[in-house]
Amino acid sequence: MEHSGEYFKNSPWGSLSLDRTFLSYNTLRLVFSLLDIAGNHYISICVSWHPDYEWLVIEVTAAELISLINDSITVSTLLTAKGRKKVYCKWPEQSDSIECYEYEQFPLEILPQKDVYLELGQDDYREYVLQLQQEQQKSWDGMQDY
Repeated sequence: MEHSGEYFKNSPWGSLSLDRTFLSYNTLRLVFSLLDIAGNHYISICVSWHPDYEWLVIEVTAAELISLINDSITVSTLLTAKGRKKVYCKWPEQSDSIECYEYEQFPLEILPQKDVYLELGQDDYREYVLQLQQEQQKSWDGMQDY
């Protein structure tokens, strides 16, 4: 597991910790998942790293993460989902803290292309997908109790 400490401390969802990195460039994480203290999932996409670091963040389900890994859904589809809080985070080069702003919809010019899939190596994420499936099952079982 890749879990680490806080990644975004002042997000509208509270502190978000790194869960899994999907794409990176050198040490810069480009597409990665995060968790809040309650175990809710988020996907984060780095859209700029010069001169400032900038990310788009949105809450996702375990099923959506599985679909993303399996190339059944694009990053753009997740980022444009209606009815969800969307957050733009910026870490200015000369600052010690990250600024987060909520959006109704992200501006189209900063979104990835609509037809771009992650194209991950499925074997590399097999254990993570199993973990997400177990989490889904527990959630489903919990709903059946009502």
